[in-house]
Amino acid sequence: MKKINFIKIGTVVLVVFTVIFSSCKKIVETLDLSLYEQNLEYQSGEFSFEIKSNTSWTVTTNQDWLTVINKSNKNDGKVIVNYKTNIVPADRNANIIVTTEGGLQHILSVKQKKQDNRLLGAWKYQSPQGWYCVITFNPNMNGNWKVVDNYTISENKNFSYDYNLNTIKLSFVNPQKREKLQYKLVGQKLQITKEDGYICTYIKQ
Repeated sequence: MKKINFIKIGTVVLVVFTVIFSSCKKIVETLDLSLYEQNLEYQSGEFSFEIKSNTSWTVTTNQDWLTVINKSNKNDGKVIVNYKTNIVPADRNANIIVTTEGGLQHILSVKQKKQDNRLLGAWKYQSPQGWYCVITFNPNMNGNWKVVDNYTISENKNFSYDYNLNTIKLSFVNPQKREKLQYKLVGQKLQITKEDGYICTYIKQ
């Protein structure tokens, strides 16, 4: 009659219970963001932030002026976010929500400044010779440039401008050639300096 080796049986049973217990043990999810607040200028652009995690996650936003490029991933990853120009006369806010597979959630708060709307609208320059020029700025960073002589439009050009650089890029007949003009708000007047140094002063209409 064979002897039962209780020590070996006990060891096997202990190993089996250890494996079962380990497999049933729930993984504790982790989630951390490199940013929890992001301040933006009014013009369009993009920013990114890092996610550190040990599980799968998804990224959503509550505003359509933000676009998340890579909306889901697993473990550590980088998220790129595009944002549109703020054309409303007020600051605006949004949330970017990162949620893990198990429901753990972190929020990145985004604030975008309003644009300086003092420049928006129509400005008029009256020349000593009698002709005048009207420049119209709109919220989409583009505008219209009209030169009028005896009430006949002799020039009608489109341009784009940059608030931060205080620069207007004016298109000519050849779209490859663009004249850069510097503008400056002085009180209630707009001064535009041409590339040759000539300054024209415009009055808001």
